[in-house]
Amino acid sequence: MGSWFHHVREYHQARGQLNIHFVQYENMLKDLRGEVVKLCAFLGEDLTDEVIDHIAETSTFKSMKTNPKANYKDLVLNNIYQKETMRKGIAGDWKNAFTVDQNERFDKVFKEKMENFPLSCIWEMNQ
Repeated sequence: MGSWFHHVREYHQARGQLNIHFVQYENMLKDLRGEVVKLCAFLGEDLTDEVIDHIAETSTFKSMKTNPKANYKDLVLNNIYQKETMRKGIAGDWKNAFTVDQNERFDKVFKEKMENFPLSCIWEMNQ
């Protein structure tokens, strides 16, 4: 509900006051366990390796896609959502949705809106 650019900038600016931890999906694809460890440190939780491994395993796309508590399949079946909420679990799939023109326009808007922003975005990666 509103501009993604505006949301990200405002939350980043208020991250200290609101105690916000940023996580990027692509970073979770690269190193899910490492991202769990970072989140634990942010939350001040000292978990065992066994618990961290369990969290990472149950947080994989494959695990969550088959878990009705995570994938909202019951909401789809009850017509609350019109389609599945979890798609492919990959990075870079925007290439299959955007035309070349749409991608060029997005790049232009992104550059304008996120100029001098300290966080970087990963748009695709080797799967």
